[in-house]
Amino acid sequence: MTTAALKPAALLAATGEMLSFLARRGGASAAAPSRPQAPPDAQAAPPPPEPSPGQEEAALSEARALLQAGRAEAALGLLRALPDRGASRAQSVALAIAAAQLDPEFRDLVARADQARDERDWARAEYLYWQALRLYPLHAGYTVQYGHCLKEQGKLEDAEVAYRSALALGAPEEDVRQHVLYVHAAQGLGEARFPAAPAAGGQPLDIPPCRADVEALFALLLQRKPRSLSEILELMRGAATCREVAAHLVRHAEFPAANRDLMVLLAQPARGPA
Repeated sequence: MTTAALKPAALLAATGEMLSFLARRGGASAAAPSRPQAPPDAQAAPPPPEPSPGQEEAALSEARALLQAGRAEAALGLLRALPDRGASRAQSVALAIAAAQLDPEFRDLVARADQARDERDWARAEYLYWQALRLYPLHAGYTVQYGHCLKEQGKLEDAEVAYRSALALGAPEEDVRQHVLYVHAAQGLGEARFPAAPAAGGQPLDIPPCRADVEALFALLLQRKPRSLSEILELMRGAATCREVAAHLVRHAEFPAANRDLMVLLAQPARGPA
């Protein structure tokens, strides 16, 4: 399933985290001189201001008007772009849910998926929820339903990834935790881990990781896709935030080879002011 990855600001923050970590440990060589660190107030920019709720409500009203006027293509383009306007993951999730409620194609897909689920046609329901989530990948509720369909077919790792992604997107823990425990136990593993939730209002990387976040950080830091669901799950089970995922990948044995030019640059002695 495709899910929305980290916003550009978060990927930029991940790059900053990577550079900061490498500078602290001396770059490519422990003996190489460390570059001076930026002042604390320059290392993490404050999160951008959130758009006015009135602006987003105006966009939803415009989409309603376009649908009523028969201009479905324009309305759908507006609705599906709306989650990208969110300045935070939580706001983007809220916008995705609001937009999805107005999107006739999404509503048709989930209605058919719900019917297939109720008929226990798990493979068809899985496919229809997957199609719906391609339109609104931040919809936590239907990510849970997608996970149910995977679980019922014995796709236990896929189901756990879906459930943990739903939790990262804000699905109520009391609704989802029991399903994580079930699929984890069904894989013959020990007690399921649930990293402590990060405090609200942090930097772009201080959000729980969903699948797409992990995949985006692999691409950025290791220049590759995860090789298996197990590689994704290892990080989702143990990392409370995307910052922790980034820190783990920077320490990965593959990181130096995947970032040779950067390692060479960091190994050079720092130059003082002219």
